[in-house]
Amino acid sequence: TTPILLACAWGFVILRAYHTYIHLTHNKVIRRFQAYVASTMVLWVMWAIFAVQLLTSA
Repeated sequence: TTPILLACAWGFVILRAYHTYIHLTHNKVIRRFQAYVASTMVLWVMWAIFAVQLLTSA
């Protein structure tokens, strides 16, 4: 685990918690969608880092 992956993982968790907070309180769809998109982008970055590490370790 690299520090970048660890930071991304925590960022993902925080963004998903924020998404849930929005959903349970004022539920403004555009804000919730922005949190969802941001968390999805973080997840894609994590997958990209994982793929690069996997391909360069061989």
